[in-house]
Amino acid sequence: MIFVFCQLGSTTKPPDIPEFLSPSVRDLMSRCFEIDASLRPTATDLLQHKAFDGYSPCSSPPPASGLADMTSLSSGLAEAVSVAE
Repeated sequence: MIFVFCQLGSTTKPPDIPEFLSPSVRDLMSRCFEIDASLRPTATDLLQHKAFDGYSPCSSPPPASGLADMTSLSSGLAEAVSVAE
C-alpha cells in the first residue's frame, strides 16, 4: 500500500480500484488516491467516511488471536539456540 501512495506523487492518474469492492470502500479509496495532495482528506475526515459505519472506535487494537506471544517466541528461540550450541 505504501508503494501506491509513493506513486501518487509521480503520476497523473490514480491507480485502478478493484470492481469487486463495495461502493463505499471504492469511494474511500478514490479519496485516498487523489493525485492533488491538497484535495486528499485528513485521517480524521476519512474515519468519518460511510465505509466505517457500524464500526465502533477503539483505543487499542484487538488482541492478535492465533499469533505467537512474543515472550514465548523469544524464549523458544533462545532455547533452540542453546540446544544447537
